[in-house]
Formats: sequence, C-alpha cells, structure tokens
Amino acid sequence: MEQTTAKRFVRPLLVVLGAVVVLAIVGVVVILATAGSRREAVAFAAERACVHGPFMPGVTPESHGGSFKFPYGAVRSCRVIATESRLFNGDVDASNYLFLDTEQGAVLVRVDFRNIKAGRQYTATAVELQPEAAPPGLTTDDVTRLRADIAKRGGLRTESWTLHYGDG
Repeated sequence: MEQTTAKRFVRPLLVVLGAVVVLAIVGVVVILATAGSRREAVAFAAERACVHGPFMPGVTPESHGGSFKFPYGAVRSCRVIATESRLFNGDVDASNYLFLDTEQGAVLVRVDFRNIKAGRQYTATAVELQPEAAPPGLTTDDVTRLRADIAKRGGLRTESWTLHYGDG
C-alpha cells in the first residue's frame, strides 16, 4: 500500500518539476531575446544624458524660454548617475538618472525615454526624485545637499515635465 501512495505523489511531482523547467527556459529565452534592444535603448539614452534640451550648455530660460520648461531655472552642471533599461518597465525604453546643479539648488531627476525606435519622434520626460530613489553613485555630500535643497524648495516636485515631445 505504501508503494502505491508513493507512486501517486511521484508522477504529479515530476509534472510540476517539468513545468517549472519549461517556464525557466522560456524566461531565459525572453531575457536573451530582449537584451540587444535594451542595450540599444541604453546607448540611445546615454547619448542624450546631459546634452538634452534644458540640460545643454548655453540653454537658459532667457535664451530658450519658449522652447523648454525650466522648473529649477538654468542648469549650471549635469552629472550622469546611471543609465538603464529594465526588462519589465512598461513603455519606458531607457532612463537616465541625473544630478543637476541649478539656480534653485541640487536636483536629482530621472529622464524616461519612450518610443526610441521612431527616430526623432521619441519622447523624453523628466521627474524629480528623492535621494533614496537613486541608483548607486551619489556621495554622502550629494544626498545631504539634495535633502537640504528639496526642503528649501518646499518639497519634492512630483509633476513630470516633457523634454522632447516626439514631434520629429
């Protein structure tokens, strides 16, 4: 009687294990199949990190006020913290994390790029982040400065703004 009970459990266990192996193989295939396009997305975003719209040298509210939004005034300097493309990140192709020195102090932003395969018709939006939301790369001094400057501005600006409209 013990043998038949053991046999009853072995067969379903083997079926479950087989299904797990098949799902693992499918997962690996999906990751490998999308790796190339994610690398392309990261390269696309990296090329536009600190030379995009209002982050470009010489682009100020006075010179380009009608072309771009400057929620923190002119950007004095821009430093790339990270560029990434995640496998399951909705419609975002790639993101840059930037540390900006602006007229209103230090700002940490994430710039999300969408629809990059459409050439000049891609879109780029930016949103301010708390220091804790940054990938590794901020120094202790950066974090201290960000917190102080966010407090001076009255808190985090949660509304995103568009850097590139995708109009070609």
